[in-house]
Amino acid sequence: MMWAMLKVDRDPNNITNLQSSIPEKSSADRALLGKGVMEAIWEDMSFTQLPSWVGSVPCNWGMTKRGKLSADNWRVIITIHLTITLIWLWGRDNRHKKELLDNFMDLVCAVCIANMRVSESDFFKKSTRGHQD
Repeated sequence: MMWAMLKVDRDPNNITNLQSSIPEKSSADRALLGKGVMEAIWEDMSFTQLPSWVGSVPCNWGMTKRGKLSADNWRVIITIHLTITLIWLWGRDNRHKKELLDNFMDLVCAVCIANMRVSESDFFKKSTRGHQD
């Protein structure tokens, strides 16, 4: 089972040690979805036509003044809008961005599987085959 492979280490000493090893950077250097990426996502959203059964997302999501989003908003953002933009932004980029994209796409697959209304064990085994040791 895919979820059985996850182990969370909640030892405060290990967390402190890990945090102290992270180099200091400005918030602009750490932002993966900085201003440029967000603008590209918003632009792509304006050209994307969604089926009527897919909920719409506020065009100004990600801005402080927008406020909180619903779980359904986040599902649509992750599985549709971020996927469309990040594939063309990061798909041909340097190794680090490509690795981030690969990890993100694994997250998208996990979200899609978690949101399935019907589960079939054969499908689950096939979709997680590459993630099992």
